[in-house]
Amino acid sequence: MRILHRWSKESPSSKPKRITLTCSCGEVRDVLLNNYKAGKSSGCGGVRSWKSSRELHGLRNTREYGIWNDMRRRCHDPRRPAYSDYGGRGIQVCERWRNSFATFLEDMGRCPPNQELDRKDNDSGYTPSNCRWVTKKRNCRNRRSNLRLMHKGKTQTLVEWCEELDLPYNTIRRRIRVYDWPIAAALDTPIGVSRGA
Repeated sequence: MRILHRWSKESPSSKPKRITLTCSCGEVRDVLLNNYKAGKSSGCGGVRSWKSSRELHGLRNTREYGIWNDMRRRCHDPRRPAYSDYGGRGIQVCERWRNSFATFLEDMGRCPPNQELDRKDNDSGYTPSNCRWVTKKRNCRNRRSNLRLMHKGKTQTLVEWCEELDLPYNTIRRRIRVYDWPIAAALDTPIGVSRGA
């Protein structure tokens, strides 16, 4: 979907030699009157190029636009430091979002305060069905680097197990990573008791 950005309303500007214009997307700008009369400014510039067209929709300076742009770059620009963890391992942005900020915003909505973009499945790409807004805490727990443990038929991160069972994270992590304890023993053995005691 491409949104046409055209000036839809004119009003006097407080600045000399300028006119205040409102774009069809809602953005308001002061434009040089001579440029406007000469047809050099027909809209806010909502469609521009970045290797392919992108729709700014008057929201280029928003948090959502920055999130959308970062998402595309880490998946499709090999010069980005994070590319190896995303595009380099096959994570892609779906066609619907890759070239259209407007459709990304339409599908995801505005980002709630103190939340971030997260993929439900870290081995799948950025698609409407795989993305959600979550808190930073939840996003951190969904990273590939997290230690996920299956215990008593349930899988969750080590941090979540420690919170649920009221166990000290560093002690349990050492039991598993350093001392190679089985998961059940690491989580079920009381703190201060050595394995096999």
